[in-house]
Amino acid sequence: MDRDLVEVLLRNSRPELRADFHEELEEKLFPAPRPSRWIPRLPRPVVVAAATTAAIAAGVLGLSLTGSGPLSGSDAGVEATTNCKFVTVTKRERVPYLARSAAGEPRIAYRYEQRRRQVKRCP
Repeated sequence: MDRDLVEVLLRNSRPELRADFHEELEEKLFPAPRPSRWIPRLPRPVVVAAATTAAIAAGVLGLSLTGSGPLSGSDAGVEATTNCKFVTVTKRERVPYLARSAAGEPRIAYRYEQRRRQVKRCP
């Protein structure tokens, strides 16, 4: 009998949720979506990259309008100067020549010779 009494007491003392608890929790966890804006939400790096690109383009355009910068239409020719020089280099190279064997037949043999060549050197 004690056991039946304990079960009844436990069932009666079980906590019950408020009637609006479920709706309140759902509203808290999943709020209603805000009205959409006409501009889609972009990630911050994309916005920063677009702003930087626009700033660089505006700067280049401003420089070209003043007559300087990469887009200026100047007629002054630009020639790069070079510090390259031609130098004579001497190398020991293996050079083929036609020789006769002991039997008198032609064969290709090699000997080493000093060869000079002009080489372009740029620092």
